[in-house]
Amino acid sequence: SEPRTFTSSHSHLVRTCTCLFELHAHVTCGMDSKLLRLLRAKRSGPEDVSSASLAHTFLTVGNEYFDEGRFRYAHLCFDASLRLNPTKAIAWSNCASALLKLGRHREALEMAASATRRQVTFTMAHVHAGNAQLALGRTLSASKSFGHVLSHSSGSMASAYASLAKLGLERIDAFQRACLHAQRDIDAGNAAGALRQAEAALEIAPSAPRARAVQAEALAQSNACAAALALCEAALPLEWLPASCRRDTTAAASAARLRPDGAPHDAELCAAFAQTCARALARLGRRRDAAALLTRAVAATTPDAPQLRAALERL
Repeated sequence: SEPRTFTSSHSHLVRTCTCLFELHAHVTCGMDSKLLRLLRAKRSGPEDVSSASLAHTFLTVGNEYFDEGRFRYAHLCFDASLRLNPTKAIAWSNCASALLKLGRHREALEMAASATRRQVTFTMAHVHAGNAQLALGRTLSASKSFGHVLSHSSGSMASAYASLAKLGLERIDAFQRACLHAQRDIDAGNAAGALRQAEAALEIAPSAPRARAVQAEALAQSNACAAALALCEAALPLEWLPASCRRDTTAAASAARLRPDGAPHDAELCAAFAQTCARALARLGRRRDAAALLTRAVAATTPDAPQLRAALERL
């Protein structure tokens, strides 16, 4: 529905919401004097305060914080704006932008998708979606998002949007090349080169599980077994891990493991992580744990079971 002016009782509700937001801001990241003055002014303002007016104020202040590089405050303001007036695609898009800066890529993608659902022609939201998808290692989806920007940009900002999309496509190519070269270095036994390439890939896509798998293998090859083991333990399904490897024991912790895109575990990636984890455990003298891990992986994985069985036999 369209934003409307609140009656006196609704006005009281808006002020109550600003009080709660103020408390939330205090708890999450302290309180900035500019935001504090804004909240107190709005709470003690006229009775005919409207949700649209307050939402616009939060959006404006959020933009100021974003320009200053204060992304946590910017996100708080954008989030408050879209809660007061969820019809505005710009609030969802700006929230996605702030979340990207904070490294919260899955949430950023959700916000960008919400923006495009509300206004499919909102080009900047498609840019944010592409950047979030790339950060999560979803290169095909990112390519589609950037392609959409290139084919649908119009108006005075068309060239700027096109430049952002072309930059995104270049970063996709760089990420894929880095992953390919890292795998080649691993196959050639060049652990140092593989580690450099994996780090280059993760700089482009910091939440990409495939790049993490290559990094873990490179660490194991370079005898940094403890570091490789930590990466693998975070990536594998909890039920695959021997009891000695389980750092988190709750179901919630298992669901929040190294799957930043929220997707189900990928069988091929899990098999790669399992083999790397087993090698790291064996090199650390924990052959019994390595065998237990591979046995569970074989039982849980059908497509990659022969490869895992061969690793178990070698162990």
